[in-house]
Amino acid sequence: MGKKWVRALETVMISEKGRLVSKHPGDVFAVNNMLLRELLQTQQAELIGPSVGTSLRNLYNLMDCGIVVTGSLAKAKAHLKKSNYDLDLTTGRELAFPRTLLWNPNVNLRLDLVPVGFHRLTAGWQIAAPLWRYQKLARDIGSDADRAKTAALIHDLRVPVYETGCMYIRRCAETRRLMRTWKKELQDGGDEKLAFMRALYKTKCVICALPTTWV
Repeated sequence: MGKKWVRALETVMISEKGRLVSKHPGDVFAVNNMLLRELLQTQQAELIGPSVGTSLRNLYNLMDCGIVVTGSLAKAKAHLKKSNYDLDLTTGRELAFPRTLLWNPNVNLRLDLVPVGFHRLTAGWQIAAPLWRYQKLARDIGSDADRAKTAALIHDLRVPVYETGCMYIRRCAETRRLMRTWKKELQDGGDEKLAFMRALYKTKCVICALPTTWV
């Protein structure tokens, strides 16, 4: 009997290969008819497609989305083969798509959360990026000179920094300016994450801080 694709509306626990796994809001997964009826009746999920072979890119409306790879393109392609998103890939550090995932393949990308990250950019956010660490703050990274430069701008370094190797960015005038400012902040070297914090502070883009578990 064929399975159906559903999208979680709230966190649910389901059995996969004999173990319980969590599905979070926005996650897409296949279920049998019995579980489908239960999830629909309790409004924990919505039906989005009848076929397991349906393209997730179409189901999630990712047609204006793409990935800009800032590291190894071969490594990125190998990792993305595990998904069915069929997203366009390019290299560099520019916003090549209306909704761009800026990704360094050395950072683990949670494939199940990719559509959710892009969706954040349709809900008022210009950027969605995971926090890098909870235990390490801006004061704990970079050189003395780099931290001094950052403190002069943002004043307090007792703040978390973002994982710049995995950021969802909506292309607009403000985020283009952010990218130019970030590039300028990096010209003299220094820590990439601190440079991004300075660029973010200067441009005031609206950013959604995602949990560290996104990577």
